[in-house]
Amino acid sequence: MLEKRIMCLDLGDKRIGVAVSDMLGITSQAAGVIVSRGEMQDIDEIKKLIEQKNVGLLLIGYPISMDGSEGGKGAKIREQFERMKPLIPCEMMLWDERLSTKEAQRILTEAGKNWKKQRNLIDETAAQIILQSYLDTKTFKKEEKMTTEKNNMEEEFEEEEMEETLTLINDEGQEVELFIDSEFEFEGKMYIVLYESEDNDEAYIYRLDEDENGESYLVDIEDDEEFGKVVDYYSELDE
Repeated sequence: MLEKRIMCLDLGDKRIGVAVSDMLGITSQAAGVIVSRGEMQDIDEIKKLIEQKNVGLLLIGYPISMDGSEGGKGAKIREQFERMKPLIPCEMMLWDERLSTKEAQRILTEAGKNWKKQRNLIDETAAQIILQSYLDTKTFKKEEKMTTEKNNMEEEFEEEEMEETLTLINDEGQEVELFIDSEFEFEGKMYIVLYESEDNDEAYIYRLDEDENGESYLVDIEDDEEFGKVVDYYSELDE
């Protein structure tokens, strides 16, 4: 589990797409856009988000060419990155964003979203794709090197399986391993959906709260109204 979230920005002249990671460092989530009002004002907004989202690492999408060279747009982003670094209160890193916008367009089109009329969707989805590529790469680097391709694939599979489960203690004091279905934000709070096995349709929804040290922990949703709203929202996401 991460001590702080990772946030990613897809910098643009008019809009800045924003995405943040979950506290497990597994998935990225679109988090809206910042409408650009000038570099210094944009930095102020970014700093506010860093504090609100408990961010420890800020990724900046870096549009390099397909051959790995830096074009005009890449140089512009790198120069902006260097100007931002002294003003941002957390670690920063450039991250390859090749084809992220085209991939965002493809995903939104397949989802039936009219991205041509909702440009904000493109920007935040592009940021989400960039961040997810970083999370996936970080996970891959953690895997142990194996002597054969077969063993390497088995190790990768086991690592992925480990990262997609949580172990909880039930009322009898026994350990229960639950699969992570999804995490989502609703009305300013984070929720996580767990299930016992792929063959079991029964799901468990918990609220993800944070202690004073920024550590996440699961909370039963005791308020019936809150639980009902969360279930309805999750059902809409799952359709």
